[in-house]
Amino acid sequence: MLKSHFNLQKDEVEEIEEEPISPVYHEEQVGEISPDEELVPVFKFPERRLNKGEINSRLGVLGKIASGDGYNFIEDISNIDFPNLDSLYLAGNKITSLLGIERLKNLRILHVRNNPIKLLNGFDSEHKKLQYVNLRNCKVSTLKQVKKLRVLTALEILILKGCPYMGGTGEEDAENPEEEDNAELRVEVLAALPRVKRLNKGAITPEERTEANDLMKQWIEEGENDEEELEEENHEQESIEEP
Repeated sequence: MLKSHFNLQKDEVEEIEEEPISPVYHEEQVGEISPDEELVPVFKFPERRLNKGEINSRLGVLGKIASGDGYNFIEDISNIDFPNLDSLYLAGNKITSLLGIERLKNLRILHVRNNPIKLLNGFDSEHKKLQYVNLRNCKVSTLKQVKKLRVLTALEILILKGCPYMGGTGEEDAENPEEEDNAELRVEVLAALPRVKRLNKGAITPEERTEANDLMKQWIEEGENDEEELEEENHEQESIEEP
């Protein structure tokens, strides 16, 4: 049997053990998302039977992802292929793009804190179970990118603390670890993602929800114009694709 715990995070990777027994993934009960602390998700697989070749192929993908001088040098997840994956933890790596997660249709928790991710491509309307997304200290810098999370109809908890858009640097900041969120930016995020119940460490308040509703109406009246941010995104994408 394969152990279902595999954290691809900085300085810590759980070893996968394989025994010469019928290769069956067993489902484990997943608890409720805690509203008070950041999660440390693990890989969970519903019960299903895979042949040996399929198991080796999928473990090979994980081996390639985790290769490098250390376990905190993961750069590319475009080939990840675990359609029944429940939770993915990739904090503290070198990931610049989330392309590849569109295949993880059953994902419920995504934790990619401390990665140089600027563009939030890869999220899909088929992610109907994705409730928790942690992008703390990533490089997200515009509301245009945040709006890409609108396709996540189940999203309840979003962590953007430390991102340039929220006034951060995209790096760990030991001097101001508990800096207060900008109130106006919280309202902007909520207006873009009205289903969110908690942003960063703070639950959404009734006052914030009222202000967000007013802002949404203002956007509708004025017409949302993301042309400038779209040009910026295209420029960033070209920079990423350059060798």
